[in-house]
Amino acid sequence: MRIKPVLIFLVLFFIMLGMAAVSQAQIMTTVADTLVGPNGTPIIGSLVVTNAVTMTTNDGFVIPAGQSVKVTLSSRGAFTVNLAPNTGSSPYNAFYYADYTTAAARIREEWVVPYNAAGPVKLTDVRALWPTAPNIKIPAAQFIPPPTCTPVAAALTNLVLRYTTNPIGWICAPDNMGAVDLNLENPTPADAGKFQWEPKNALTITRIFCATDPGNSVTINLDVRTESSSNNPAASQILTVPLQCTENGVSTTSFASASVPAQSPVALLPLAISGTPGIVRVHVEYILN
Repeated sequence: MRIKPVLIFLVLFFIMLGMAAVSQAQIMTTVADTLVGPNGTPIIGSLVVTNAVTMTTNDGFVIPAGQSVKVTLSSRGAFTVNLAPNTGSSPYNAFYYADYTTAAARIREEWVVPYNAAGPVKLTDVRALWPTAPNIKIPAAQFIPPPTCTPVAAALTNLVLRYTTNPIGWICAPDNMGAVDLNLENPTPADAGKFQWEPKNALTITRIFCATDPGNSVTINLDVRTESSSNNPAASQILTVPLQCTENGVSTTSFASASVPAQSPVALLPLAISGTPGIVRVHVEYILN
């Protein structure tokens, strides 16, 4: 009986598919430490780690709720167990129960296991604190940002979680961002350099917004100066192109020189005026270097 080439191809295909599935090893983290009682006496017996909620790990494996692994403690209370990391899994509140028994009581802990390929982690790395259930409290080292928490520009590093009201919710933002308002009443070109802001720390300007009264316009620039006793002489201008402020407001993120050294005055330059504006409002956003 001759085996058709198509049949041979299908058999080989499924064999290769099975080999690929086997080769995809699940990511695991080793937890290794020693359990001791309040007086330092090693806890002897076993440790049972149980998956509390059904979770899908970061590498795509589904672990049903209730699955457990039992580990025998050594005479010193030492143990080693390999667990799938909870961090990065779905849902975000996935955790393990860790149960063991001392001479006086049965203990249940809650573990959140981080991804760590470098080596074993300890109990201090996985224990979650529950002072008032059901509000789980996780060590800061175990926090991971949401998937959208990525830098939006090369200059925006050191991102942290921030809670905002517009929009409502958690966002990712630099931990060193700030803003300042430079408002000049009855601006004229003769006011150039008179109104100055001197930041204490070195920073990089990221955005400038300005607006003025209806029916008027004020064209502005800013420059970075050197602190001195001779009226802080003018230096490099910040904007590549002067910004024409109108009643609707305009903004820019294009700069000729966005860096401001520490204790360097930043001067507001009203270069041209159209109409009789009562005020020009300038909003400067920055990140600390």
